[in-house]
Amino acid sequence: MAEAEPLPVLWTPPSVLADLKARAAAAYPFECCGLLVGCPMAPGDEGPKVSRMVPTANHAANPRRAFEVDPAAHIALLRTLRAQAKEGRQPVEQVIGHYHSHPDAPAVPSARDQAQAMEPGLIWLIVAASLSGAGEIRAWRAIRDGDGAIGFQPMNLIFL
Repeated sequence: MAEAEPLPVLWTPPSVLADLKARAAAAYPFECCGLLVGCPMAPGDEGPKVSRMVPTANHAANPRRAFEVDPAAHIALLRTLRAQAKEGRQPVEQVIGHYHSHPDAPAVPSARDQAQAMEPGLIWLIVAASLSGAGEIRAWRAIRDGDGAIGFQPMNLIFL
């Protein structure tokens, strides 16, 4: 029997996950959301690295069951990161994904998440949330399958 390939790794500071749990608990019963900033995987790296999260408003029509990152906040962040790169700041940071919560649902991509996934390679951090607070956080990477459809690959969360 062939050995299973190890899951890809997502490096993150524990403070990011603690903040994510706090935001998910505070937003309940609505979905919280925001952007993940860090360094994408480069040749020789063990995996992408989250340096920080940037909370945004949830602009979804039904924020109890969906999320939509505030587009103005997304564009503003992209402009800030571009300006920092032009100034020569190191390491060069990028938007490497986003996070959101799943009120009263597990931390796995939903059918809605599947339908909204457009960009292969982006990281999705999902946190389960309930009336008693935030629960499990899981990391996923959007990937394109052989037919061109977007799916999700689970990732191991490793603390920096």
